[in-house]
Amino acid sequence: MRILDNKKEKIIILEDGDILKVKTLKRNPLTLKIECKDGCILVDELLINKIKEIKTEQKELEKIKLFNKKNQ
Repeated sequence: MRILDNKKEKIIILEDGDILKVKTLKRNPLTLKIECKDGCILVDELLINKIKEIKTEQKELEKIKLFNKKNQ
């Protein structure tokens, strides 16, 4: 990922596998996820609630994986 900085704008050059998340400073519940996959740019809107749910799910999955490792 490279960032080119002009006075009024920033240009971000993404490489394959790079993920960029964009938020506002004014408590807007929307986050934009911009991802570069196989030379294509994918844009997804993520709501704060969805992001929190995803983080919670990831934590729970880690707990389950640890539990399964201990019980094998």
